[in-house]
This record gives sequence, structure tokens and C-alpha cells, in this order.
Amino acid sequence: MIKLLKDSSTIEKLPEERFQMIINHDTTMTGQVINGLISLVHTEPRALISTGDIWHCRLGHPSNQAIKILGLPPSSSTNRGGEFENKNFAELAASCGFVHLFAPTSTPEHNGFAERANCTILNKARCLLLTSKLPRSYWAGAVNTALFLSNLMPTPSRDNLSPFWAWSSKPSRIKSLKTFGCKAFILVHKNRREWKDKAVIITRHALSVEDSFPSLAANPEIHDCSRWVDINKENNEAFFDCEYIEPEHINDTSDVCHLDSSPSVEQAPKISENPNPCHPKNHCRRKAISGSKSSFWLEAIRRELNAMQKLEFGDVIPLEKDFKLAGTTWVFRQKRNELNEVIEYKARLFAQGFSQKFGQDYLKTFAPTGCLHSLRTLIAFSAAHNLDFQQLDIRSAFLNAPLDEKVYLSIPQGLQMCRKTHCLRLKKPIYGLKQAPIAWYKRLTSWLEGLGFNASISDPCVFFRKTHPPIWLFFHVYDITVFGSDLFSFKEDIKKEFEVKDLGKADQMLGIKLIHSDNSVILSQAHYAESVLALYGRSECKPMMTPMVPNTHLEESNPKECSRFEALNTNYRSAVGSLNYLSVPTRPDISFAVSFLSQFLKKPGIHHWNAFLHVLRYLRGTVDYSLHYMAHGVGGLCAYSDADWGNCRQTRRSITGFVISFKDFLVIWKTHKQPSVSLSTAEAEYKALTDLSTEVLWLR
Repeated sequence: MIKLLKDSSTIEKLPEERFQMIINHDTTMTGQVINGLISLVHTEPRALISTGDIWHCRLGHPSNQAIKILGLPPSSSTNRGGEFENKNFAELAASCGFVHLFAPTSTPEHNGFAERANCTILNKARCLLLTSKLPRSYWAGAVNTALFLSNLMPTPSRDNLSPFWAWSSKPSRIKSLKTFGCKAFILVHKNRREWKDKAVIITRHALSVEDSFPSLAANPEIHDCSRWVDINKENNEAFFDCEYIEPEHINDTSDVCHLDSSPSVEQAPKISENPNPCHPKNHCRRKAISGSKSSFWLEAIRRELNAMQKLEFGDVIPLEKDFKLAGTTWVFRQKRNELNEVIEYKARLFAQGFSQKFGQDYLKTFAPTGCLHSLRTLIAFSAAHNLDFQQLDIRSAFLNAPLDEKVYLSIPQGLQMCRKTHCLRLKKPIYGLKQAPIAWYKRLTSWLEGLGFNASISDPCVFFRKTHPPIWLFFHVYDITVFGSDLFSFKEDIKKEFEVKDLGKADQMLGIKLIHSDNSVILSQAHYAESVLALYGRSECKPMMTPMVPNTHLEESNPKECSRFEALNTNYRSAVGSLNYLSVPTRPDISFAVSFLSQFLKKPGIHHWNAFLHVLRYLRGTVDYSLHYMAHGVGGLCAYSDADWGNCRQTRRSITGFVISFKDFLVIWKTHKQPSVSLSTAEAEYKALTDLSTEVLWLR
């Protein structure tokens, strides 16, 4: 009774025949013991709010022994809606044994449990409508779907059992679930369609296309045949030219799965292998000149042959028996802008360098290429000091370099000469030769040094000239970017030496789009991110807030998991590589996730593939994230490092991560697994600091 009344001055007496409760020395309630049950009656009639029978129901008919450990009766708090504040509900509450309480007006927080559940359902319904792009008229369907999905989801308070499982003692059936709002094809009964109509899918189930959301305003009536679209060969060529995929058989008993079982397998999208007839990249010359774009490709071939002849790339000589000939092939490519529009058709004559032998027709092959760290630093430096930077493209760059070795080629297609009696002795390295890159690098750097440029000690593809005004130069093979306040004289000098295409202000470099505005430059790869999402069928997927699920720990897959993943017929290495070209140039936010996924290229499994798809969902919501360099930055170099001690559960090696900013703008970032095991957190931190220090010294 002390718990019931919560009054420290309550005195309880439990005689055999009568019960008396005394508060502050006054008798307030008396009760008679009948068959072990106590009926309490207040001494004041006006204080009686319920009968003894109702209180016995509320208290569960306690005995003398149970009354000592009695708690408060169950209660229910609701708002003052008409569905609750009425006689019928009051009688129901009394008969069920709970106290019905009313919350004050406009205080839904007092009904926390019910209001929280309502908020969850409504938020899910809004997300369903937003993702599917359906109008508000589908609100009822979205709410019903949210309720249905909530009943199938595991609940921590019930040992991760779903409400459906707890109610029916059966596991939830989730394999038959489809994306809300997606396009679906339904079989129209033969009695309700014309005999010429196409039956798109012959199955008793609807085939859902979960990557397409038509967002129709209303569903057509099944009995009104005039409102159905006539699907036939004549007006739907694109549809019938697509590869037909047989719908999987759906079994009513086999589609039951346990929510706590192994992770689900997300099928990789099928990628069409049909070549584009307008882009004969992998076709021979004959197909290129006979296709619909033959005039463009013939002009590209003519332009390439003229450039080779102008630069005197080789001599035609009689073929001798001891000559070792390398073959040739034509490679065709379409150059596109950021809008995926074709801006140039290119044809290149390539030597089949795989037939070369070391020591006979080539020696050194390595040629350095520009580092992205250097490029970002130069762009940030130029933005901070309002410097101009422009792009130059050297045409047929490799043909400008001399060739030291004797290399013989068979007569390429397109030259009117007998291939059986003559061959080509090269004087210039054409594309495809193993030594062509290093020959061009030596040619370009020697010319730059003749103009007074000095190579950077840190990056052999960065040159500078300490004139007034100074000039910095960055090149990646034959793409050159020049930084400075006055670039006219340099551009005139390089045009005298090489055939150069002046691209003007740099707007696209190495797949990175540069957006110029007043005193700022933006580096973006949104177009590339969208192409990756489209490649893996995630252009309309649900966005995620983080690149990875917190505290994710992946391990190498066992043979069983590897076989399950191999059934997807997906190239995991290529998929992670596509993300790597996002994380390295412009996306430091996914750097750790990509580095982590790259550790499992040898034995990937379903867990690793699902983690990769999680990164894609994060990209879906952050596709426009970019680097922004502005002129009003302050300070110089600023660097931070961190280490996660023993992060890898298999090797117990730690993870290093560091970032370096210039003028408050990020220019360098890196995350990787440390090469050795650290014995303490301090050792791991010092290793991370060492890596950071070497990078800062390189940058300075």
C-alpha cells in the first residue's frame, strides 16, 4: 500500500477480518477481507471514484500476501479526441482494468509511445513518396506500405523478431517485396486484349522494373481496353530490341527467409555488350569507313596520316629476311565534353608493341606522369593569388620525339604500298611502342630547360621559371597546363616548336571539370559520379548519409561466400577501381571507404559487394560535392594526422589518415593501412605523423 499511495506517513494494518489504513493518525480507508481479497472503502462517500470490483480488476485481485508488493495500476494516456473521450471507451477501460488519463491540449509529447509510432510511420510514408516521385494522391498507399514494412522489420525489444513473426509465429516473407512506386508490367487477360497485342510478360505475377519510376497520376481501368498502350513492334522498336530476360519463377513456399540470416545478394545490373555502331572503337578500319559516321572517321584517318607524313615519322624501305616487323592497328575514339556530346573524332595508328623484345628494339620504358597532389596545389595557389591558368594540347606529341632504336613496322592499312615487299623503318616513336612515352618526356623536358625552366625536385612533371612574372607548368603526357599572370610569350614560344591546340582557360583536366567564377575555382567530378551510378544501376537508389556503416569490420570471404559472389558475375576489382578515380582527385570523403574496400580485391564476397553498394548510395546523395578553392584564404600549409590503433582484426595493423590544406583549402589527403603492427596507440600515432611529415616536406 505504500507503493500504491506513495505517502511516507501511511500505516498499514492487516488483521484477519478487517483492513484499516491510517494517514496522519486519521482513518481514511477501511476494508473487509473476504476469501483473501480486500475491498477498500473510503470513509468519505464523496471520495469514492470507483467501485471495489473495478479496483480489484485493476489490481489483479491481490491477496494479503501480494498486497505488500503491489504497484501502480496500469494507465493509458490519450488526447481528447472523440474516439477516446466517450462512454464506450470509458467502459472498455474500466472492464480492462486500466486508468484512462487525458493529456492536456496541444501536448502530444505526453502520449510519447503512440505519437512516436505515428511519427515513424508518417516519416516512412513521406520517404516512399519522395523516392518514388509519386503525387500526394498516393498518400494512403504509402502509409499502408509503411505499416506493412514496419510489421516485417525486426524489433530489438522482441529479440529482433518482427511483429509479424511474433504474432503469427512465422518468419517474415521479404523476398517478394518490390520497390514502392516502380514500374510494373501486368498480364492482361486474353479476353480483354486484341489478338494482335503483345503479351509482354506471361506470368501470374507482376514483373517490377525497380529502376524505373513512371509516377503515373492514376492507374488505368483493366476493363477499359482503349486506355492501354498498344505495345507492338512498329512503335516500340527500342523496347523489342532490348535483351529479353526470362522472369524468375516465384515459389510461394521457397520465398521465405529469416531476417537474421546471411546478407541478401544484390544482383549486379546486366550491361549490354552490343557495340555502338556509331563508335567503332573496337572495330577494324573497314567497319569504320563503311558505317554511318564514315565521313568523320575518314577525315580523322586523313588528318593522322598527314601529321605523320609532315613529321617524317619513317621511311619506306625494301623488306629483308632478318627484319623483325611489328604490326599496326587503327584505334578510333570519340572525344566528348562534360555533357557527353561528341566534339571530335580521333583516329590513331598504333604499333603492336607487345611483339617488341627487351634489348633488341627497346631499353627504357618508364616515363613519369603528373601527380594530382601537385595539380591541386598549383590550382589552389593560383586561386589564392588570382593567377591565370590555361591548357595546351600538343597534337601527335609522340611523333615530335626522336627514336634511338631501330624499329620496323609492316605497312599500315591506308597506304598504297605492297606490304609483302616493303616495310617502314621508324624515325619517330608512334603510339604503341614501349619506348614512346619516355622518348616524348625527354623531348619536352629538354626543350623546357632550354627556355629557362627548372624541374621540381618533388615532381618531375612540374616545371617553373623564375622570371618576371614567374610561370609554373604542369603536364600529364601531352596535356599541358600553364599557371601565371602573363602567359602570352610562353604560348607563342611553344607554338613555334610544336603543333599546339590552344584550349584557353582550363575547364576540364584529367576527367575533372573546372568551374571558374569570381576569385574562385571549383573542381567537380559530378558527371563521372553519375556515370558510375548509371553503370551499376543506382541512378535512382535511396541516398545514404555516410559512406560506410559505422563500426564496419569486413574479413576475407570463405570459399562458400566467394562462390556466392561469383554467381553474380560481377567484377569487384573494376567496381572499386571506378570509385578510386573519384576518391583520389576530388572526393576525400570516400577515401577511407575506398581504401578499406580495396583490401579485399583478391577474395571478395557478398558483404564486400553490399558495402560497395552502400558507397554508391552515399554518392547518390552527394553527387555534387566538389573542391572549392577561393582567393580569400588565409595562412599557409596546415596538416593533421590521426591513427586508429589495431583497426584490422585479421592483422591488428593500424590505420593512418592525414590531410594537408593550403590557405585553408584541402589539397592532399590519404588513408592507408600501416605496414607493420604497432605495440601502442602512441606508436601508431607516431607512424601516422611520420607519413604526414614526409608528405609536408615533399610539398614544401
